[in-house]
Amino acid sequence: MNKHLFIYDLKQNRLLFAIILAVLIMYSSIITNMFDPAGNEDLIALATMKMSPELMRAFGFEIAADCSLTSFLSSYLYGMLMLIFPLLYANITANRLMAQHVDKGNMAFLLATPLSRTTIATTQAIFLLAGTWLLLCICCAFSMILCHSLFPGLLDTTNYIHLNVGLAALMTLLSGIGFLASACCNETKYSLGFGMGLPLLFYVFKMAADASGTTALKYMSVFSLFENTALANGEGEIWKIVLMFGSGLLLYMAGIVLFCKRDLSL
Repeated sequence: MNKHLFIYDLKQNRLLFAIILAVLIMYSSIITNMFDPAGNEDLIALATMKMSPELMRAFGFEIAADCSLTSFLSSYLYGMLMLIFPLLYANITANRLMAQHVDKGNMAFLLATPLSRTTIATTQAIFLLAGTWLLLCICCAFSMILCHSLFPGLLDTTNYIHLNVGLAALMTLLSGIGFLASACCNETKYSLGFGMGLPLLFYVFKMAADASGTTALKYMSVFSLFENTALANGEGEIWKIVLMFGSGLLLYMAGIVLFCKRDLSL
């Protein structure tokens, strides 16, 4: 890893990080304030007036009237918003870290320095992982502080942390797809097309499976490994989290190896 390249990446991507973080904090605040400890009948009634039950399930908005605060957040926050926005950050950043440098010719200047390809690729991978995990950690800490402030004692802290560990595992896998695409592509259009397009296709499969209840569609998507409701209830399966973390790290390693071996269009 190279410290100077890491700092350069930080300067280039801090605005995107700040924007995504601000959006997530805003939505976290809004959704947390929507919770009613006395029951969520009014919220459910309002939601069903706007969307059909199938559409609500597609977007992950499915709760019981007397659900806990942890289950409420797992549905309304982790059903879609905490999936899509970190995915956007991770894959846009992945494209900027590798493919965009090749596309614009900046990679030639990096390779002209004493840095090896392995050092460059490893630094970019560490930056992407660290930035993605930091984004999730800040959001998790903010939500916990807000929940304990607004609804003391109602948030199951242990299960909520488990929920966020599962999300971190999923984002490791999805950002790994983006990093691998960026490391293998010479043009940003192909990097984003594969790195962003494949995860979004997986999400469409998830939405279709949730709306229709079709099991085949569910298992065509990596999002099926992230069981937000089960994790919020303390029933998540640890092997799925390990599989997501492991697969994501393997994708990062594959991206580093392929970048070091391939011919670059500079």
